[in-house]
Amino acid sequence: MVNRLLNDCRSRAAIVLVACIAVLSVGLSSCSKNRQGDVASTAKSGFLYPHPEDWYARHVESYSNTSAASVASADKATRSCGGCHDSRAKARALSQSVSCGMRCHDEKPSTDPGHETGTAPPARPVRNNECASCHGGMAAGKTYSHYPFTAGICGACHVAQPAHLSGTDRKAVSTASTPESCYRCHFRKDSKPEKHAALGTEKSCLRCHDPHGSENRNFLIQPVKQLCLSCHDGAKHEGKSVHGIINDQTSCANCHNPHSAEHKPLLRKQRRELCLSCHDKEIQTSGSSPRTIPSIKKKVEDAYVHDPAAGKTCISACHSPHAAAFDRLLLDAFPVPSYNRYVEEPNTYALCFGCHDVSMLNATGSAGDTNFRNRSKNLHWFHVVDAAGNVNKEMGRNCVVCHDPHGAPQAHNIRSSWKMGNSNINLTYIPSPKGGQCLRSCHESKTYERD
Repeated sequence: MVNRLLNDCRSRAAIVLVACIAVLSVGLSSCSKNRQGDVASTAKSGFLYPHPEDWYARHVESYSNTSAASVASADKATRSCGGCHDSRAKARALSQSVSCGMRCHDEKPSTDPGHETGTAPPARPVRNNECASCHGGMAAGKTYSHYPFTAGICGACHVAQPAHLSGTDRKAVSTASTPESCYRCHFRKDSKPEKHAALGTEKSCLRCHDPHGSENRNFLIQPVKQLCLSCHDGAKHEGKSVHGIINDQTSCANCHNPHSAEHKPLLRKQRRELCLSCHDKEIQTSGSSPRTIPSIKKKVEDAYVHDPAAGKTCISACHSPHAAAFDRLLLDAFPVPSYNRYVEEPNTYALCFGCHDVSMLNATGSAGDTNFRNRSKNLHWFHVVDAAGNVNKEMGRNCVVCHDPHGAPQAHNIRSSWKMGNSNINLTYIPSPKGGQCLRSCHESKTYERD
């Protein structure tokens, strides 16, 4: 009798052990599939969670209507999922492999044109709901479609009463249209000290974004520049020269954060750093007079830097960031050609004389006028006004023949070379206590002394 009982126990233990191994195998198989991102096939196969086809959309809809959804934290999805799933061992296995199935974005390049390059919601079945029969075409033909609308999870933003669904009262529906309702899914955009005034209204997000779909990235209701200029003055974008960056696809958003920023006026970086983030390399321009803009960052890292270029901003003394009435986004007159006739009114070099004293071009030089003189002969006047003694005063030398307005390797911002036609002319300047020497370049080697 005892032996029979022992044998019976052993048989039952073996059955339990086999069952445990089978269950464990199913769980491991499921985890393996989930770790490979095959969430849809896992749901269909019945491993762990035999969810319906639209389980993902249902979870997103449920999540967007929880208080945890408003948490402004990178782990808010994980935190809210844990409220239901952390206490269940099988759910924990699922959450470790697919981030609770609640992550909105995959960590791989997007193939979905509805979202920005780099991340996009994984493809999930679209729900068939009662809204689609009337409202299904709201984003028809649009290049970009907001995921909740595409997935048919209208309940994330709308609450429709029976009268609305029956067609007896079209207004019997409420819409969550405040910024806080958007932040239930999206991370906060108003956390930095400088905030866009447009964020201060009840439906601020909807002033710029279409919550269903759009022809424009980020679901903007218009292209970036057109949208910005619907509120902001467009006159500053017009002029003889226009900053090329404001006319590309990203336009204003290249420099400004449309929501909030650390720097005024909503700049993405401190002014000088922002300018040099693009002008850290040669840039080829287009248009009627294409040219190559040199690397300004390289120039301002030279031994001698022009005071305005050494400061915190490029735009207070010399350049306009949007457009200007003068060439090369300059704030005042300054000629592009290397040779020009000098006139006092309006001054040929008005930009320079916004800071420098125009007396440096007096015919007779003195200590108060300029240090670039040979005894009493003003060598600035000689080069710029007298055209280096040339009868044709149209041959007056431009300031930039000798000086670089950003930075240069030689004292007084003397450039190392300048281009005359297709030839590079080397410039070598040697300063001395009482003057200096220009080695042979445009002319024979010449020395000057102030006293």
